[in-house]
Amino acid sequence: MAEVRLFVGYPHPTDAAAFEKAYAEGHIPMAGPILAGAGATKAVLTRPADTPAGKPHFYRIAEIHSEIHFPPLETLSTALGSAEVPRAVADANRISTGRPVVAIISGEEQTVAF
Repeated sequence: MAEVRLFVGYPHPTDAAAFEKAYAEGHIPMAGPILAGAGATKAVLTRPADTPAGKPHFYRIAEIHSEIHFPPLETLSTALGSAEVPRAVADANRISTGRPVVAIISGEEQTVAF
């Protein structure tokens, strides 16, 4: 069965410490059960590192190695239609003081070995 992924990018907050507290103590405990109840199987959350080219576009990302896996696309579609999702999205945008979050749903995925 092919998995689909939900990628969520959080812009740089105006207050990183306040964001981290709200994210860890409020948003994840609230959004996690919504996602799990909709069939999500895991979420791994990362903070991109600065590079010689500068600060990354996003402060925090849920993607590739930070991913929220769902079984088939129909399951994710059903989850996103849940009455609780608007509350989770509103909360994500509330704590994302830099700008609104960006969410992307993956399409077909290809893995290439190096």
